[in-house]
Amino acid sequence: MKYFVISDIHSFATEMKWVLRQAGFNKKNKHHTLIVCGDIFDRGNETLEVYKYLKSIPKKRCILVKGNHESLYFDLLKRGYPMYHDSTNGTINTFCQIAQQSFITDDDWDEIKTKVKNHEITQWLKSAQWVDYLELDRYIFVHSFIPVTWEWRKHASAADWENARWGNPAKQYLAGLFDVEKNNGKTLVVGHWHTWHFHEVLGGDIGSENRDIYYSNHLIALDGGVQRTWYGDYSAHPNVLVIDDSDFSMCFDQYGSKLTNMET
Repeated sequence: MKYFVISDIHSFATEMKWVLRQAGFNKKNKHHTLIVCGDIFDRGNETLEVYKYLKSIPKKRCILVKGNHESLYFDLLKRGYPMYHDSTNGTINTFCQIAQQSFITDDDWDEIKTKVKNHEITQWLKSAQWVDYLELDRYIFVHSFIPVTWEWRKHASAADWENARWGNPAKQYLAGLFDVEKNNGKTLVVGHWHTWHFHEVLGGDIGSENRDIYYSNHLIALDGGVQRTWYGDYSAHPNVLVIDDSDFSMCFDQYGSKLTNMET
């Protein structure tokens, strides 16, 4: 099996599909599995396209790890009314895309909310296909970090996982909060925080604007900060990490170019 790992798609379906093609992913290949480390929606304008693509991959070969933007989705749905951060985070835009309707008046919002609540996307986001983490041999895949609690695999609560999706993984790693797992030979694979922060804080590249994958012996960060310019051309693509069963990993940068083979 070959695993293709991506995170923080943020409703940019065009960029997601392009970089997965460059990395060699084929959803029809029974030996290819896609792992998504959270935050599939918000910010971009291709929410429905992202959903359709991920839904078209057989469930057993599409593993979805919950991110903080999945939490924001259900926070807004449960609360029932929008707040400022729902706009800045792009969640309102996601709801409007799913409902295929603009939000102008309160009546519009009531109709949008009802459509989203009853939409198949909401049911899919609630499904067992979505997990808090994935452990694959020496790798632990999360959105941001593991819960900082005793024997987190057994005892972490839903609230613990919710908190774990929001922290700064570079600073938590630097503080030694992954040391127990690191000493057991585990490598943490995360999204959530842009990779230039890891290059700066952990790699010593002060003022870094490096969007490539950050990796060390026990930490891999993926979120290159996908975005598009005002003119519609590509500004940044998601990063893709490829792990195959020959016991090495291949890193691909934001443009799909192979960076390196690294022994793990």
